[in-house]
Amino acid sequence: MTAIDETLDVLCNRAGELTAFAWVFRYPDEQKSPTSKEASAWLDLATEVFDAILVRLPEVVAPELAGPDLWSERTDQGP
Repeated sequence: MTAIDETLDVLCNRAGELTAFAWVFRYPDEQKSPTSKEASAWLDLATEVFDAILVRLPEVVAPELAGPDLWSERTDQGP
């Protein structure tokens, strides 16, 4: 069995904020809509978590995604 990567502790603790974002704004209305700044910050955090996990996976899982800043590379390519 492989041990959990302790270098993810701080990031995973910060990622707990995403849970609140997920349920509070699940069905946005006029009274509960995130600001652009909030949404951007949560997207940045989610991207950071995604990248941190993905770079720790073996290349065989997704060889085309291997490397730093994975999410940005995929989203910047356009349709």
